[in-house]
Amino acid sequence: MQHRRHLIAPRRTPTLAAALTTSLVVAAALGIGTGILPTDVTGSAPVAAAQSSVSFAEGTNVVVDDPAIATQGEGEASRTVKEFGRDDLFSMFALTWNGERDIAAFVRAQATDGTWGPWYSAEPLDEPSPTGTTGTELIYVEPTHRVQVSVSGVDVVGVPTDAPQAETPAEAPAPVESEQPTTSEGTAPHPTGVPLPTNYGDIKPVAEVADATDLEAVFIDGNAPGGGIAPTADTETYGMPEVVSRAGWGADESLRCQDPTVDDRVSALTIHHTAGSNNYTPQQAPGVVRGIYQYHAQTLGWCDIGYNALVDKYGTIYEGRYGGLHQAVQGAHAGGFNQNTWGISMMGNYESLTPPQETLDAVGRLAGWRAALAGFDPTGSDTHYSEGTSFTKYAYGTEVTLPNIFAHRDVGLTTCPGDAGYAQMDTIRAIAKETYDSLAGTLSTTEATTSGNTAPTTTAAGQAVGETSATASATPEAPAAATEPSETATIPGTNNTTEPMREPGTAEVPSATTPTAEIAQPMVTETTEA
Repeated sequence: MQHRRHLIAPRRTPTLAAALTTSLVVAAALGIGTGILPTDVTGSAPVAAAQSSVSFAEGTNVVVDDPAIATQGEGEASRTVKEFGRDDLFSMFALTWNGERDIAAFVRAQATDGTWGPWYSAEPLDEPSPTGTTGTELIYVEPTHRVQVSVSGVDVVGVPTDAPQAETPAEAPAPVESEQPTTSEGTAPHPTGVPLPTNYGDIKPVAEVADATDLEAVFIDGNAPGGGIAPTADTETYGMPEVVSRAGWGADESLRCQDPTVDDRVSALTIHHTAGSNNYTPQQAPGVVRGIYQYHAQTLGWCDIGYNALVDKYGTIYEGRYGGLHQAVQGAHAGGFNQNTWGISMMGNYESLTPPQETLDAVGRLAGWRAALAGFDPTGSDTHYSEGTSFTKYAYGTEVTLPNIFAHRDVGLTTCPGDAGYAQMDTIRAIAKETYDSLAGTLSTTEATTSGNTAPTTTAAGQAVGETSATASATPEAPAAATEPSETATIPGTNNTTEPMREPGTAEVPSATTPTAEIAQPMVTETTEA
């Protein structure tokens, strides 16, 4: 998995005019006694995000002198990238494809003065789609008309139809120096480039590489010129932070294709970041949310935005997936661990930049309120069972002890929420704990009081978990068998800190008796109305 790289470039001011009034509303999802109020849904007409797409093959091949395009190596040689220009302004970009592919991508945008901004990593998302479409994260690149995209795992150059077709032998012989294509300067291209030559006659077939025609380049802009959303209520109620409702940020509810899946409880919170540029204004932030909604619900076919809530760099909280913040709505945010978890995403790239205190405070307060409603200690830990899929490091049925507030990278094959964001997990837990303690004894909940998520009774192949599935607890006393070579992942926030890392499809887990984790749960007082 590629790590995010962010190249420093001159900061620029976004040119898109503000088209939205940020409206803070109270999603009063919680009441004294047994009463629970729905999320506020008042607002004006929805705002549609603009989207277009073209085949990745239609991009112009451009050679750039930039040694820091991490997807194609760290050498000093020039790199071939795809460049796309659009007449209409857009601010967000992604790549999509069908099926599972090992594709890493970086994207950068051109400013109004013609200079190019920093490269942003676009990691593959870890959620399956009923349509078979998957892709990278949707990256906010700031308003622009032109982007350049660097990829690995994709034949960028391609062989034109009038070029002689090379045959692929059953076993390709080891390459010799004279067979390597060269650049115009006569130097061999970097060995990790895919592919770099400009002499089509020298191009050899590339094994296990996607064709450029297999990918779509997606351009989205979430802002609405000349439009706006009427502000709604701004009164804080029963300890819940102020939240911009779906109507408040202009959600077009017709984009949803089904009602949400509601679990019996929320037993943990997952922290994410959206990646991309942090250079957005308060007025642009709702448009970023609308763009993510459009991409998740329509482009990828997830039926709705994947996160339960989002928080911008100014500390504004946005309602995410439809169904009510007080409900245990199952999101699409942490493949293999969506059941009984609740996802909060920080809007921005926090690989090297520490999230603003406003963001940390808002995430912590929201997490503390949600934990108090559900009845679990934000600083505790619990047992969860992997739902499998190729998007998690844990095989189907694996028993994993996780912090009650954990990061996406703790379960997924990703760097999310970035190194700097991950370093603030204890800060988020501490703020959440403070909120949780302040609400203790004042809240009632209709959620189940059992912990963790439901242990699968069968594997994906229909066999008993004890027969073939992973049953390794993340404990020092009973570590699970790791694949070759052996790797370990530390999960901060628990007393149990080691857990094997497994690449998708490579886990070979022996039969074992599932250990039982006894974790004390916080007491939540239930009050009843007279």
